[in-house]
Amino acid sequence: MKQNAISKINKMGQIGGYLTLVAKIFIIIGIVACLAGAVIFTIIPENFISINVSNNIGYSVDFSSLGIKFDESQIQEAQDMITTNGSITTSVNDNGTKYIVNNSSITENGISGEATTENVTMNLSVLPCIFLAGSINIAMALVTLFFVGSLCKAFRYCESPFEENVIKKMQNLAISLIPWTIISSIADSFITNLINVGNFEFGISVDLNVVLVIILIFVLVYIFKYGAVLQRESDETL
Repeated sequence: MKQNAISKINKMGQIGGYLTLVAKIFIIIGIVACLAGAVIFTIIPENFISINVSNNIGYSVDFSSLGIKFDESQIQEAQDMITTNGSITTSVNDNGTKYIVNNSSITENGISGEATTENVTMNLSVLPCIFLAGSINIAMALVTLFFVGSLCKAFRYCESPFEENVIKKMQNLAISLIPWTIISSIADSFITNLINVGNFEFGISVDLNVVLVIILIFVLVYIFKYGAVLQRESDETL
């Protein structure tokens, strides 16, 4: 029974190693593509290509669903407060994107209107930086995959999942996820700001899913350490 379980662990480690190798190949291709893109768009003249992006949205607030209705005097008063013709044009900034709110109107049931974003223009000058940031982000994933591959190799050749080598590789994987999470967050923020604002700005946001994975791996490390102690005591008893 014990040998059968170890055999399955070895097999899973072997399969995981093959999958990790395939993932490494695709990630290396992605890094090369990003670096090539950075070089190409550095050579191409800045104004050769430009991209304009805009969005349109509609909105409505139905106060009648709450049993609230406006009479004519209230509607007229609200419209006069906005503009003389019952529409409003204003700007709202969200992460550097400017939203133009217009054609707002008030009825007895609520408020409705439209909003558009100003045209966001992106030229080639920011693309090399975006490709470089992307390559750094992907490179960190590649580093993490090396730790994953090392853990899979430990599982493939282990005689027990509670071996010190397996526990050490698992702990190294958990530690490697910490810088990858931070650098990936900075790179994503950098790329987003370049696209939306065109400025070199940095920010850090924490992905709770990754944090939970890191915590889970550390919990497994301590569980495996405890299992190693129990196995050692059992071997000494025998």
